[in-house]
Amino acid sequence: MNITDISRQRYTTKHYDKTKKIPEEQLAQLFEVIRNSPSSVNSQPWHFF
Repeated sequence: MNITDISRQRYTTKHYDKTKKIPEEQLAQLFEVIRNSPSSVNSQPWHFF
C-alpha cells in the first residue's frame, strides 16, 4: 500500500467505542511513529496523555 492509497482510505471517526481497547504494543508503535514524524521547523509540538 502506498501513501496515495492510504490517503484515499482515511476518514474521520465521529463515534468512539469506549469498550474497545488498543493493545499496549500497538500504542507503543504508534507513539514511535508520531515521535519520528516531521514537524514545522522541528518544533515537535507533541503532547501525549
